Amino acid sequence: MEESYDGISARPGERPAVRVMNLHKAKGLEAPVVFLADPYGESDHDVELHVDRSGGKVLGYMAIDKRSRSGWGSTPLARPAGWEALAEKEKRFTGAEELRLRYVAATRAAAAMVITEKVKGNRYNPWKYFEPYIPEGREMPDPGGQEPPPVSLSTVSPDEVRLAGEAISGRLKAMVVPTYDVRGAKEYALTLRGDTPVALRKTMAGTQGAAEDEGEHGILWGTVIHVLFQVAMGNPEADLEEVARAALVENGLEVRLAGEAAGTVRSVMDSEIWRRALRSDRRFTEVPFRVLLEEGTPVPIVLRGSIDLIFEEEDGWVLVDYKTDIVEGAGTARLAEKYAPQVRLYAEAWERCTGETVKETALYFVRPGELVAVPRSANPP
Repeated sequence: MEESYDGISARPGERPAVRVMNLHKAKGLEAPVVFLADPYGESDHDVELHVDRSGGKVLGYMAIDKRSRSGWGSTPLARPAGWEALAEKEKRFTGAEELRLRYVAATRAAAAMVITEKVKGNRYNPWKYFEPYIPEGREMPDPGGQEPPPVSLSTVSPDEVRLAGEAISGRLKAMVVPTYDVRGAKEYALTLRGDTPVALRKTMAGTQGAAEDEGEHGILWGTVIHVLFQVAMGNPEADLEEVARAALVENGLEVRLAGEAAGTVRSVMDSEIWRRALRSDRRFTEVPFRVLLEEGTPVPIVLRGSIDLIFEEEDGWVLVDYKTDIVEGAGTARLAEKYAPQVRLYAEAWERCTGETVKETALYFVRPGELVAVPRSANPP
């Protein structure tokens, strides 16, 4: 049965094909039968150009000669210093390259290889190197002149052309209709309200999430801090300043902030939740996930996100999300309410992906270093 996807047959073409290419193009390819054609390529010329490929910078050396009027022979006009040694080196390189190309030629055929030779002057045949390895009696007779097979002509009516055009237009229109949508899990979660499970929400499809303030230096600062968290959890003895400098440069921030970034992360490393994570044998940072929402949406929605920290204790998993927002006064409670849907969504995603229970969810506000528990339900008993 032949199935089609996006208008293209899922089965390869069944008609035999002949591909004509040089050896450079044939690298990495294979065919059942290969013909090594055009046996007129080998010649020996004086070196006119040497390319030095040994250093970090490629250098070229060129000899300038005056050609005779007959086309045979030349008179040197200008040569680089030490040209004889350079020319010899280039000849060795060229010889090695020709050997590599012959290897490519000899290894493209899966079942059979046919080598073409000249009637006269076969010493210029670039395939002559294979002759000693060809068993005797394998020479093929000359088939003589050949006529191409007849091509049957087809007649197409104007109505057939019109219908074919309409069919193509229909397929193109179908291709631009989205069959799924992709959203950032955090942005999607920030639009949610209430304690209805994420998979059952039917009114939020198409809603755009709001951007958040990721702290004094913006979202990029939060990115740097998260990189340091990941490194510190995996290697508490790591040089955080060095890692911070690299992360700051990568994100376009000033290197002078390295000390502040490292100090911020060290303050979190002194927290109880960090010590609990270190005591766990199964702890993970920056865990990417993908979950699919299908119910009540025009098209399925793929939510993708990354869990900052999750670790296992005896009675279940603990999920923590770091926030680098500036918190003033009693703002922690307000921000915790804002971000709670995100943490609940992440916990649900973990349970759906792993089949294991998340017993505790929390937000850790890096400044002022406060852990806020987030109940799995927006209306706990």
